[in-house]
Amino acid sequence: MTTTDWLEKARGVGRLEARGEFRLDAERAKEKMARFQLVDPHRYVLELVKAAHLLEASVIEFVIDADEMEVFFDGQTLDFEEVSDFYSAAFSARTDDRQRAVRHLAIAVNAAQALGPREIVLESIAARGGCRLVLGRGVEPVPVRLGPEITPGLVKISSALAVGTRVYLRQRMQTRHIMQFFDKLKGRLNETLALEERARYATIPIVVNGVDITRGSGLSDKALAVVEIATSHERGRLGIAVDGNMQIKVLQHGVFIDTQVFTADVVGVEAIVDSCRLTTNLSQSAFVQDEAWQMLHGGVVQEAMWRSLELYVANLSLLEIFGEGQLWLRQLVLRAHARTDRVADHGFFTRVAMTPIYQQADKSMPLIAIAAATQRIGQNTRIHICRRPSKEAEALAGAPVILSDLHEPTALFLRFADEVVDLTERIEVHRQALNNKAKWASSSRDAAPPRNWSPHQMALDHGELRVVVGLNGSGAHSTVIFVKEGGPLKSGHLSEQSSRGLSFIFSGKLAANELFDGPAHCAELSVLGLALLDALPRFVNEHLQYMKKSYALDYLRALLNGRLLRCLGSDFHIEAIVFAAWQLALRSASQPSLWNRDDATAAETIELLGPAADVALFPDLRGVDHSLRQIHEHIADNRCILVPESGDLRAWRSMSEQNTQTLYIQPRVSLSILENVFGKPTIAALQSVMPSKSSVTINGQVVTGGNGQFRGEPQVPQPSPKPVASPKPAATPKPVETRMSDEERLRAHIEPLLNATVIRFKSGPAPAIAATDGQVITLFAEHPVVAHALARPDDRFAAHMVAVAARGALRPYLKDIAWGAAHRAQISDILNPSNERRNT
Repeated sequence: MTTTDWLEKARGVGRLEARGEFRLDAERAKEKMARFQLVDPHRYVLELVKAAHLLEASVIEFVIDADEMEVFFDGQTLDFEEVSDFYSAAFSARTDDRQRAVRHLAIAVNAAQALGPREIVLESIAARGGCRLVLGRGVEPVPVRLGPEITPGLVKISSALAVGTRVYLRQRMQTRHIMQFFDKLKGRLNETLALEERARYATIPIVVNGVDITRGSGLSDKALAVVEIATSHERGRLGIAVDGNMQIKVLQHGVFIDTQVFTADVVGVEAIVDSCRLTTNLSQSAFVQDEAWQMLHGGVVQEAMWRSLELYVANLSLLEIFGEGQLWLRQLVLRAHARTDRVADHGFFTRVAMTPIYQQADKSMPLIAIAAATQRIGQNTRIHICRRPSKEAEALAGAPVILSDLHEPTALFLRFADEVVDLTERIEVHRQALNNKAKWASSSRDAAPPRNWSPHQMALDHGELRVVVGLNGSGAHSTVIFVKEGGPLKSGHLSEQSSRGLSFIFSGKLAANELFDGPAHCAELSVLGLALLDALPRFVNEHLQYMKKSYALDYLRALLNGRLLRCLGSDFHIEAIVFAAWQLALRSASQPSLWNRDDATAAETIELLGPAADVALFPDLRGVDHSLRQIHEHIADNRCILVPESGDLRAWRSMSEQNTQTLYIQPRVSLSILENVFGKPTIAALQSVMPSKSSVTINGQVVTGGNGQFRGEPQVPQPSPKPVASPKPAATPKPVETRMSDEERLRAHIEPLLNATVIRFKSGPAPAIAATDGQVITLFAEHPVVAHALARPDDRFAAHMVAVAARGALRPYLKDIAWGAAHRAQISDILNPSNERRNT
């Protein structure tokens, strides 16, 4: 419990006086005060020192003997009412200095009574008179008024002062006084020790037995840049302790209470502060860490610390800064910067800006101050820094450059300028550019590949730039080379590494980038790169026959899946915004191209590939290679089967030998190419034709398929067996109904699923399962999935598969049509009969 809390609780049982203040009667107050004990009763002398400070004494005199103690101090005196109601006044709600002085006198008398004194005399005499109160054992204290002619009845003190306050204590003779007599000779009486230990930092002289015990400011000789602390509540001093923590000695009314030690987050300090705003505990031995305590440490002491730092930096000499002093000071600035959000006074940083504590980027002397390295650009200021030593930094910046450590953030220098330019990366770029330029100047390169290496070439020109494309039949990695004034500026492999045998050499008046390791982005180079993209597929497709089969397949795969285009844009150094605009124009064009085939049919893709579509790259089971155009013709004639990758191939080879008009392909490597040309639904349909039974002849023996005899053998789809009509009794003849054709019956099932009102079937080659002009949906009758459904027009599941495949093919054209609900209803209708049978 704090002193304030205890006093408030004690006042609660008092009476209300006429002047509006609660007071306790003498007996009740004495009982309450009896519970108010110090840690050591001999420390009552410290409470007398506090009272003297509050009454503005100029000197305090103590005479302490083995059985007597007398103290006298000048300053304000107490009136008769304050002395006569001594104990009750201690519980007053008043908070002025006189009331606090009475409270400390009451605490002192109460603590001294624990020592069993014979009597305690309290006198307070002013020029107009005074009063005396004698407290003895078993005797009721009676205050006595003293006239103006009366002087203090000093017993031990021979003072010339006639006005002041005197407290005299006389103890009963006890055996321990004999030992205390010898303690006094050695200066070891408890009261004397308490005063020397706790009152030595008082701001007014304290004389004990004729000796002044005060010891000045209380700061050690190591404290630097000492500043005064003076507020309405505090008095004290503070100095910097370079290698220490924050050590704060806190006093109350001239008496040392406690030493607070904290880890220094900016710099170590020594401080001694006498504060009257703090609250002590009941034993008067420690402070309560309340809001006032926080204000002292976080406000008053911190403000003094920043003033001390500013003074310290201002008084530094160049000799003190150089060497270890420079490093310590820079670390100090860094720690101070970390506290900037909690610091109101920036005078320290203003002083730092004018102090030379940084090296220049070239590590030359003398040291440089931040203010000397600050440039004014119009209304703004700029500072250049560099994280590594550099002799080129100042020439690049055109101003002094500070050599900064890696752990010094840019935000630190922004405290001193509007803009901070870090030259570290720029200098590295400058150095690399010089090295790259030296390598470029020492080598040479032709602007076209050698004819004996790349016999097939194409050249394109735009302004003063040229690009030559060469193609050879080797499996060498494709390269992209930029030649500037006869020297290779940049050389590297094509990032799409599966495309082999191509060489791209750009030349002409190329501008180098900042690192001098490649061309700078410019409009002319972007336009030339786009022209090359337009012409490249036609050039390669015309010469694809000269490439090895595996490399030709790799090229087609990268071309058709779009991976090649994604790589060429960056390899040719086409500006990103120009490349994006070009791609957007491709999507908006009415005619498809090899770079944009989203809406192209298989026939259109074949035509776009040109000669490449006639190169035989895809072997069948008999080992004969076929081109994409030939495969397309077989698919259109419903004479192409894609053989599964697993299973017994003997049956497939036998079927291939017996059905020479049908193309049997096992597309292990070329599957993605076929899917990109003919579409995944078509390829899936060519892989999904699986009859239930078949037979083939192998080595003169007939092998029956189905039921797992051999896996995945292709068969011509067989119509579902028609149900046998059950005999019915003769009935009255009904009107003859017109029989619907197979196409009409299948159309009736498909139209609700495709949300279409007009569906027609078309015979002939089937480039896809379906096509549309926006109004009519055309289903190709010879497509395997459609042919299978036409063979069983009443099979609702077969109709459903046609709708699913057609929906996938038509999705780019009919994006706004919602097919989900119709398909869910169809699936439910298909599954309901089987569910009913299962439940039955």
